[in-house]
Amino acid sequence: MSETSCTSCGARLSESQTRRFGAVCPDCMMKFAAEEVLPEFPGLSIVSTIGKGGMGVVYEAVQSRLGRTVALKVLSPHLAFNASFMRRFHAEAHVLARLHHPNIVTVHDVGVHGGLPYIVLERVQGRSLRALIREGVLAPARALEIGAAVCDALDCAHAAGIVHRDVKPENILIDLQGRVKLADFGLARSLDADPEAATKRRMNVGTPLYRAPEQLMRPDDVDARADLFSLGVVLLELLAGAPRRKGNVVRIPAGLPPAATALLRKLLAADPRKRVASAAAAKAALAALFSPADLGEGPAGSGRGPARSKAGPGGRTRRVRGGKSSGPRPGRSPRGRG
Repeated sequence: MSETSCTSCGARLSESQTRRFGAVCPDCMMKFAAEEVLPEFPGLSIVSTIGKGGMGVVYEAVQSRLGRTVALKVLSPHLAFNASFMRRFHAEAHVLARLHHPNIVTVHDVGVHGGLPYIVLERVQGRSLRALIREGVLAPARALEIGAAVCDALDCAHAAGIVHRDVKPENILIDLQGRVKLADFGLARSLDADPEAATKRRMNVGTPLYRAPEQLMRPDDVDARADLFSLGVVLLELLAGAPRRKGNVVRIPAGLPPAATALLRKLLAADPRKRVASAAAAKAALAALFSPADLGEGPAGSGRGPARSKAGPGGRTRRVRGGKSSGPRPGRSPRGRG
């Protein structure tokens, strides 16, 4: 049986350990996860851990030659030995690196080092939409502006033939200037296209709440309309609190403006043929929900600063065309959060 050595500590690895953990021994992987030891990557100095998930760990790092602060996403090492995943990972990373849009997190570099697949990304200083939802600070008009910015990001990606497949509040970032950035493009597609990797990811992470019905039933055969369904669930959560879903049906509560309800029904249609045709069409429908007084200084992600809310405490008094929102406070739900 052939043996290799851990690229971190030099310990010998059996063939079975190499297949499972890559070129890093289990002890070092545990130390990485516990932040007792930080992995080393050429040209990068790791500063701290940003977050952890089923796919791996995200670090804040500095590119030595440029002095640029970046986000370093280090994927689980077993993925490096999945040939199907790595082919898609590299192919889509090259496409993503050519995507330049103010509402998409930029990919700077991608590779495998010491058996660890990694991606170097733009570091977004701010918070995720999930963090803002937990605080319940978003007025309805601001929620719709964020949705419009996500539509712009999706429109750009879909034009390049990329389906995100994992649109959810955790992957929508808001920077310190209020601009919206959609993260983790391509990774969900690479994983979902491989049954083994997809199964592991769902076991470790996943809730099916935001996924389109066709994505759950046949993950290797979806198109851009799956992202629009996920966007619909996010918008519903922003406007009415924690969504309720049973099977393919996401419940739209009473009390929302009629125009907002109509748009959500089109986004959340179980049959993709009945959904809004494109991200651009979804953005146009969102724009029709605004009254002129609600537009603030500029749309989310425009680079002109965050829209200013005229809401009272808690964002309860904003109007969208079709009537005053009488649903729960954005990001809050009388049912609580599961």
